[in-house]
Amino acid sequence: MNAACAYSPGARPRGFVALISVVILSIVLLAAVTGASMTSLAARENALNDAQYAQARESSMACAHAARLMLASDRAYAGMETRTIGKSHCFIGVVTQDAGAYRFTTESTEGPSGEALAITLASANLSILRQAEIPPAPP
Repeated sequence: MNAACAYSPGARPRGFVALISVVILSIVLLAAVTGASMTSLAARENALNDAQYAQARESSMACAHAARLMLASDRAYAGMETRTIGKSHCFIGVVTQDAGAYRFTTESTEGPSGEALAITLASANLSILRQAEIPPAPP
């Protein structure tokens, strides 16, 4: 029997260090790949949320412009309607008039993102005096 090939108690079998090295490297690479894929998923989700927020904001602004057009054609326009602009839906709140200004809110939701605006228009020429983001109503 060859002494180099024989297993002796207390001696490590040949290839043990290589096997452990491969296992450790595999674990490190698996952790790196998992971390990279999770980062990629989070980045995609953030990009989608940003796009939906921007779409909700633009839809809410389009609703405000639609309300201005309705007020231009009928100064007694009361609001409280849902409008469809493109593929988006938005809501125009109650239109009130006081102190020479019209005030109303608009709200639009796209996916989990929502945007609400409080708009103040000059009564004389319907120019925007104030536009502010407000928290959207809970679903």
